[in-house]
Amino acid sequence: ADETGALVGLFTLKDLTNRVLAKELDPDTTLVSEVMTPNPESVEPYMSLLDALHHMHHEKFLHLPIVEDGAAKGMVDAVDVMNATMGDGEEGSGGWRTFWEQTMDVDDDESETGSIRSMGSRRSKQSKMSSVRKASKASAVEQVKENERSVARLRPKKPLILAAASSVLDVSKAMAAAKTDSALLTGDNGCLAGIVTSTDMMRRVVAKDVDPSTSVDAIMTKKPKCVRMEDNATDALIMMMDNHFRHLPVLDAEGSIVAVLD
Repeated sequence: ADETGALVGLFTLKDLTNRVLAKELDPDTTLVSEVMTPNPESVEPYMSLLDALHHMHHEKFLHLPIVEDGAAKGMVDAVDVMNATMGDGEEGSGGWRTFWEQTMDVDDDESETGSIRSMGSRRSKQSKMSSVRKASKASAVEQVKENERSVARLRPKKPLILAAASSVLDVSKAMAAAKTDSALLTGDNGCLAGIVTSTDMMRRVVAKDVDPSTSVDAIMTKKPKCVRMEDNATDALIMMMDNHFRHLPVLDAEGSIVAVLD
């Protein structure tokens, strides 16, 4: 905000990594006005939480400034909004489980309705079907339904993968180039060894005045929790909400890194 309280820009942890560390600027002397996003979109405090969440999802915003009568009043981020909407009440993660499972059930019901109609059409042409064939189809439907509830259904994105021996500077540059706020780090054996995020860059590098030439394994989160592609999607999302994770590595059946949920 400027001297009148009007919103003039937005500066996030991702900006700190991508626009300061990655460009080797001195955090002590660089002005926020030089690296912020100027004139960001904002909303009034009277917007409902659900509308704010929908707006952030549609615009792909992680942070949303709040402005009233031309003056900046605060800011919310996506996780704050989701927690306030249904995650942190008396039901705890139960609210999230119900919400996500109902959402998936809607999609499943639509898929099954199409299947039933298709099967009905076939029956009009083929009046006889063995009980074995019926049981096989029912089993297939259940298997498809279970698969559709897996982590793969959430379409986790391709991760940035680097060696844990890389320097903080090299990792920050790679994160900036990939326009991401996290990197998965591997050990000498090629397996997942840790994760580093823009939050880590702020708390463990900038705030502690750590030399960017330091190996990233000194500031990464070691042995992070992770899920597999075939794991239940709702369980994975609840794990993220309950632990306040913004990023969750995804492995395949052999334990190799394949994606990241964020």
